[in-house]
Amino acid sequence: MDILEELKQQKEALQEHTPDSEATASSISSYQYSILVGALKKIHDYLHELTNNLNQLNIDTNVEMLIPQLGSISNLGQVNYNLVWENNSKQNNVHLNFKSSIRDICSIDLNNSDDYETEKLVKNAGADYKINNRTLVLAGNISSSISFCINPDDNNIILILNNFISLGKRRYAVDEKLINENFFDQFGRFLLHRENNFIDIVSSALPEQQGPDGDEDLEETDSGIHTQELDISRVRSLFSKEVQLYLTYHNSIKEMSPSSDEFIIGRSRQCGIVVNSDLASRQHAKIVYRKGKYVLIDTSTNGTFVKTQGGKEVYVQREELPLSGSGFISLGKSVTVDNEHIIYFSCQ
Repeated sequence: MDILEELKQQKEALQEHTPDSEATASSISSYQYSILVGALKKIHDYLHELTNNLNQLNIDTNVEMLIPQLGSISNLGQVNYNLVWENNSKQNNVHLNFKSSIRDICSIDLNNSDDYETEKLVKNAGADYKINNRTLVLAGNISSSISFCINPDDNNIILILNNFISLGKRRYAVDEKLINENFFDQFGRFLLHRENNFIDIVSSALPEQQGPDGDEDLEETDSGIHTQELDISRVRSLFSKEVQLYLTYHNSIKEMSPSSDEFIIGRSRQCGIVVNSDLASRQHAKIVYRKGKYVLIDTSTNGTFVKTQGGKEVYVQREELPLSGSGFISLGKSVTVDNEHIIYFSCQ
């Protein structure tokens, strides 16, 4: 027995001894997390295509960045876009990193500000600086980033703006339901400092926006600085997205795309999702992508129960059923709260 098989059997044994209420809570939590993962993947896919276009077009930006209580840095250019998806057991984050290049040496009078706090803020930004006779002199590049981080505790996604528009960090909580075509359209404009209402969209998720250390309320407005227009065909192409299907069973999340092969669910260990239930056939059901839809095809003895969110339960035996929206799949048994073998699906 190899180590992977051994670990799988230990996991199954642990799940069998888990109380039903605990298993159900875990399954619901996994389902909610899969929804957030799906939303984060949409963000990643959009940013992947967007950054590819931006790096190829080498668009010249002219950005102004505020330094709280001191003034602003003018004539900045955004360069070197780099996208990172951090995906592990503890974190699931997407980071868009780039440089805000200081084209002209910038000098700012410190007035009566706290030199230590100012120096700390500038140092964290990664820029070359010096302080002479209460004058802050900046040059080089500022390390900027826009991050989207899953927050399972509050079932949302945290948006973190680091040295973008304003020096320092600003945080917003984003409801995954807000992440649609308009969200991406306004975000693209926001990133390029074009007229937008992106902050109004994300601010609607919380009545109050606070910094990482509970600072005063943060208000964000677009700088009003415009950049070179993107070719309209390139912009439109960014919003052509394929629908993905996410399947969550216990702590496992599987993804299916239109280009995927058929996905098999059943008791056999060769299935894409292995359901260790006496009511499940070895190859109980399969899911295929056909004519723009994900279709469940039951091939079992006991049939399959499917219930969409807010809809009625449908029993399928040796039949086909298109999947849409989100809901629950159960092999050979009705969808109930005490059913530990429920599979959660979400088309996004």
